[in-house]
Amino acid sequence: MKKLLLVFLALSSMASFAGAFNCNKISKNNGLITDVLIDGGRINIYPNPAKDSIYVRLMENENVGVKEIFIYNLLGDEVLKKQANPMSKEVIEINISNLKKGKYLVKVFFADNSSEVKPLIKQ
Repeated sequence: MKKLLLVFLALSSMASFAGAFNCNKISKNNGLITDVLIDGGRINIYPNPAKDSIYVRLMENENVGVKEIFIYNLLGDEVLKKQANPMSKEVIEINISNLKKGKYLVKVFFADNSSEVKPLIKQ
């Protein structure tokens, strides 16, 4: 998780925080990040920024369902966890009203055990 946070912080200057990105490849040379491949990802999280609820939607061409969703604060602490039905392609609603205002990371695990991380701003 610490590596993920470092990558996210490094990329936050390259992309709008409320925008979405997915790190598919990270190359390191002597312990330094030298190359990051970014694309639009497999999911969409909206609204962002959000106040009470967020929705996780699979992209139309995605064939693998969502298994679990975790939300982490920027210290790497898990603040919310939601189980999902990996056989379903339905939009998943997550109540975030109990979270404090601030910046978070949403990590989505798919049925094929891959994952994707998206930024979230809680208003």
